[in-house]
Formats: sequence, C-alpha cells, structure tokens
Amino acid sequence: MTIKPFYGKNKTEAEAKFEAFMDNQKKGVTNKTLFFGEMMDTFIKEAFLKDSRYSDSTKTRYVNAYNNNLKQSDIAGLPLLQEVA
Repeated sequence: MTIKPFYGKNKTEAEAKFEAFMDNQKKGVTNKTLFFGEMMDTFIKEAFLKDSRYSDSTKTRYVNAYNNNLKQSDIAGLPLLQEVA
C-alpha cells in the first residue's frame, strides 16, 4: 500500500483534499494515461456487448471490424487527451 500525503494551509483543507481524492477513487478517476485501444476494449465489453438494442450478428460484425482494423493499428496506441477546464 502506498501512502499519499495531503497538504493544506490547515487541517481542514488537507482533510477536504483527502475526501475529494477518496470520492474520485470511488468513481474510478485515476491519473493513469488511457489509450484509445484500452478504452475501446472496455467500451466493447462493458457497454456495447451488453446493449440489447443490437442483434448478436451486428455485435459480432462490429467487434470483428474493430479487431481486424483498429485493435492492432497505430490508432489504438494513441493516448486519450484530457480536457482541462
């Protein structure tokens, strides 16, 4: 287990930063750089294949198209950009 320090002008501010960090952890927010291929693999498994609006043959066609054309391409290795507010 890694210990992450939280700093602030006072104890309350440091505790608020800790709470925000823990909320983000629960939501799955990380500092890890995600790549297009990883995101697509997750999307296919967690959303697309579970969607009942598409027939099994459509799902098979789309997944095969992704596997044959994009999964091993240079595009799959591109990092996803993060939007900064």
